[in-house]
Amino acid sequence: MAANPQTNQANSLSVQQTAAHPHLAPNQSPTKPREHSENDSQHFELIDAPELAARWHLPASWIREQTRSRSTDPIPHLRLGRYVRFEWGSPELTAWLAKRRHRRS
Repeated sequence: MAANPQTNQANSLSVQQTAAHPHLAPNQSPTKPREHSENDSQHFELIDAPELAARWHLPASWIREQTRSRSTDPIPHLRLGRYVRFEWGSPELTAWLAKRRHRRS
């Protein structure tokens, strides 16, 4: 049985593409964006209180205080056991900051 040169070339390109772009699904073009399903979630950089404080030019103690249950309007955060993390760039964190910016008395 003779090998089809077009099939071999297509398989070769697929292997090269997978090696060059391991994050892509099979049969996905590196130039065409992947369509997201409903199960896909956005990923944001997780940062801790000192990092958020540095980025916002605030004391880390103030950031931590704003995550406590007694806070009236807590900063959106994730609790991972005893650790608190913030999703930098998330719509929730951005909206919280925007709401506080416009709250002028």
